[in-house]
Amino acid sequence: MQLRDSKFAEKLACCNRHWEAYKRFNPHGTRCPLVLEIGTGWHPIVPIGLYLCGADRIYTIDKNSLLRPETVEATLRLYQQFARHGKLKRILTDVRPDRVDKLIALQPTGTGRAALELLREFNIEPLIRDSGPLPLPSGSVQLLVSNNTLEEIPPEELRYLFVEFRRVCSRDGVMSHLVDMGDYYARIDPRISPYNYLKYSEKIWKYANNPIVQQNRLRVSDYRELHVAAGFQIVAERADRGSPSDLNAIRLAKEFARYAREDLEVLRASIVSVKSAWRSLLLMVVDELLPLFQDAFSLLGVGLQTFA
Repeated sequence: MQLRDSKFAEKLACCNRHWEAYKRFNPHGTRCPLVLEIGTGWHPIVPIGLYLCGADRIYTIDKNSLLRPETVEATLRLYQQFARHGKLKRILTDVRPDRVDKLIALQPTGTGRAALELLREFNIEPLIRDSGPLPLPSGSVQLLVSNNTLEEIPPEELRYLFVEFRRVCSRDGVMSHLVDMGDYYARIDPRISPYNYLKYSEKIWKYANNPIVQQNRLRVSDYRELHVAAGFQIVAERADRGSPSDLNAIRLAKEFARYAREDLEVLRASIVSVKSAWRSLLLMVVDELLPLFQDAFSLLGVGLQTFA
């Protein structure tokens, strides 16, 4: 899969946005022992960039292993090219000179060297997770990021995943998510707008949705609710809106009639959050007490059956 300079620069800007959010909202400056990225993809641009900025260790997780030696080496070559020509520092402003020197000195072999081996040079560990708990200890992650990934996760799974985000994030952890809420089909079909998929009912979208890269069609208010329900407080948000005339041209499916117009207009959002202390405490207490109540009611049920 070819990596163009423009796409590489775009991802570097995403990486810079995550790092700037971390510096602004965590109390420990640029010290970042552990990062978790959701959605590895083909090219590990963001994990390498976060390492260059000072992150000590980065886990990047995906449902399938898409990394290949050739895609990792292509990423490294562009990093080296941008570093030598001064472009890297202009986009990723906090890169550490010692780590950039290490990057430049690394020689991609072009001989099929394992992708994992190359990434370990930068303390990056790819993980595979299809479902179930995140394979990290509770409270271990200082920075959790994603780039155009949340919109590809089914809503029920996403709700569970946000609970896992709360579990693995440290008390002072920061989350930074970039979400694309436009119709992916509009990227390849200029005849339709990014709002096009809002005209389909859930029943029809079930069949029209791309079977390889699916979209959940959640709106920005849904993502806000996911954060709050999982015990996070949104501390910064940036929303990019599309053309109102494009939205007006769509006859909305009934599933989207409940949304405010300004909500539907948002096509891309950057959402930064931290743990809400009181809500996280409340949810933690509920998590601890719920099994006890379930056991108590179960015993009560057995007792009543015996008495009967």
